[in-house]
Amino acid sequence: MENKYIVLDTETTGLNATEDELLQVSIIDNEGTVLFDSYIRPTQHTEWAEAERVNHITPEMVADAPTIAEVMPEINDILKRYDKIVGYNVRFDADFLKNNGAEFADNTNFVDSMKIFSLYFSADNKRCKLTEAADYFCYDWSEHKEAHNSLGDCFATLYVYKKLTTDTMTIERVIDGKRVGIELTPAEISQAYCIKEYYDRKQDVLNVLDEMDSLKIGDIDLSKDFLKNSNTFIDDVIYRYEKMDDHLEDYNMAIKDVLDNADKNYANKLVSHYAQNMSAADKEQYIESAEMAMDWNDTNEPAISKIEHMVYEKLIETRSSENTAKAKAYIDNISKKCHNANDKCFEQSQNDIFLSDRQAVQAVKMGIPVGYVTKYAGYHGSSAALHTFYMLSEQNFSTLKNDKSMDKGPVFHYTLNDDQKKQLLNIVDTALKDPEYAKCLELPKKTTPMRKKSMGRK
Repeated sequence: MENKYIVLDTETTGLNATEDELLQVSIIDNEGTVLFDSYIRPTQHTEWAEAERVNHITPEMVADAPTIAEVMPEINDILKRYDKIVGYNVRFDADFLKNNGAEFADNTNFVDSMKIFSLYFSADNKRCKLTEAADYFCYDWSEHKEAHNSLGDCFATLYVYKKLTTDTMTIERVIDGKRVGIELTPAEISQAYCIKEYYDRKQDVLNVLDEMDSLKIGDIDLSKDFLKNSNTFIDDVIYRYEKMDDHLEDYNMAIKDVLDNADKNYANKLVSHYAQNMSAADKEQYIESAEMAMDWNDTNEPAISKIEHMVYEKLIETRSSENTAKAKAYIDNISKKCHNANDKCFEQSQNDIFLSDRQAVQAVKMGIPVGYVTKYAGYHGSSAALHTFYMLSEQNFSTLKNDKSMDKGPVFHYTLNDDQKKQLLNIVDTALKDPEYAKCLELPKKTTPMRKKSMGRK
């Protein structure tokens, strides 16, 4: 919904989205209207002392509350109406909700106010707490519930986000030797910082990869060059890095965590994305190099690594699919024209099945005899012209169709009867879709030579 969004927050029994449980879920819209707010009764945890010291939610407070399964349909009904969701460390809340059945749209834009605020209000880009961000903008907590209540945090997050995206700031730059102030919104500054931060973090990952060895997904060895050129893998590492607790912020651990917890399909996912991002020229070069390496190999050792072979197979599969798609489109086009020509033939009360230029050339390539109807009823072009065209040459055909006495176009050979013509039409259609079909066919055609006096007659 354009210019509309929701703010959500949760309180939980702990920090692990797969092991801990929700205690409270709150959702408000961009105007501050409460759309959902409820305590949640855990089904696996009976106490959560450490989390209770922070959020002050006791087991007694949620004893009569609904379970998350009971309220998830209502939550999903809200989520599906919005494609923009704002939060403070929003991925934390989203992960908890997803693990409990929340259904976010594929195109949902998650906006993290914590990242925006920390990027240019924190001296070392460290994560700032919501209370710090709210206090910086002089938020009055007394207007709503206190911090670490999910509804209170929703209102504080909305306030901070609006400050970040509507208030302007002045930055100083030297232009033509003069110091000038440039007024920008925090969102504009944030965009620049986000781009710089991503490339800085990407470079950090690349540097760490250079220092590592024995990188694997299961039994598949991964080269550093492969991983360094995989934006999917680098993005996954950065995302894992951002989710770690402060004392665990280490790219080595993030890389190992991504690889160690990868399922059996992760290598295929990396290969697919890696292949998609290659240029057409690079794809062909990769295929050629891989095939040369395999051809030259005369030992029992693999000529290329398993991951390289997976990339090669994916590129071959992609090329085959692309060629098949092109061939199918071409065949479908000819088939459609062939049927259209046949319909036109019946409209003109002709016995001949007229063909388009491309259909005619295609038919001749298959060895099907094709003739050319003149503007004079009952006659075709000369036998020499027919024979020239029958032997197939696109240049000869071009000459033939420019003959003003032959303005009606090509048809199946005039010595064939109507049933044979229809049979050939079916053969053309089928053979175009499946070239193997036509290889062993004996096509109907004239087997006795024409007598001189019958040349050019129908």
